Amino acid sequence: MEGPRPARDPDAIDAARVLAGVLLLMALVSLAGSQFRSLPREALGAVQHLGFLAVPLVYARFAGLRLFASSGYSRLGRRSLGLVVLASLGSLWLLKAAADFQTGIFAAAGRAKEHEQEVKAVRDAVEAVMSRGTLLAFPLMVLAPALSEETLFRGILFRGLARSFGPWISLLSTTVLFAAMHQSMVRFGLMVCLGLYLGALVWLTRSLWAGVLAHAINNLTVVVLQGMYGDRLDHLRAPWWMLLLSGVVFALALGLLWMEHRRGEREM
Repeated sequence: MEGPRPARDPDAIDAARVLAGVLLLMALVSLAGSQFRSLPREALGAVQHLGFLAVPLVYARFAGLRLFASSGYSRLGRRSLGLVVLASLGSLWLLKAAADFQTGIFAAAGRAKEHEQEVKAVRDAVEAVMSRGTLLAFPLMVLAPALSEETLFRGILFRGLARSFGPWISLLSTTVLFAAMHQSMVRFGLMVCLGLYLGALVWLTRSLWAGVLAHAINNLTVVVLQGMYGDRLDHLRAPWWMLLLSGVVFALALGLLWMEHRRGEREM
């Protein structure tokens, strides 16, 4: 009598199946939103993010994968944790500069009005949640998106594609998916930058917790700055020396993580 099959690592087929399940979920949520217009957008968004988290875990449970390890939920060492925090702090002004650069591109292309409308829609969504209390804003705007989106994009998708096609193809493809699923041409470029950064952290540390932590720090910064500056946030600019310092800190942290990654490869 055969015993239970040992748990396996995900591959590209697993990644494709998880993606298909999530796309089906998104289609159902979109259909529900169009058929039942009284449903609050926050509720639909919460269902979608819950699906981002649940679909990979449920699939792993029934596909012979390790439940959490297949998504990359492994221990993040203290040194790596500190470097991830350092890289995240260094990335904040750099991402703001990327957002400002993107705004300039849309203005030069004659799409400034469209850009302003979408930025306002995002700002209004953040303010709507924050108006219900800080305790609600933190889990809904900071923790839930970080946990669910990282589990989907940098979990089985990332690991499965990396196993079948290599880390670079996995990083690029999951980044494009991450940016596309935000359904925003205005923020697409910025989401590509963020997705590349988060994917690189997960690859360098071999832990999904690195992506979750960095994603949460980014979301928390947006929520805090939105609460402090409101409409004035678009006009907030960093002095040149702050951008230079941020770039140095960011590059140093990633360089040290790369050295940690290479040392781990040699030990393996």
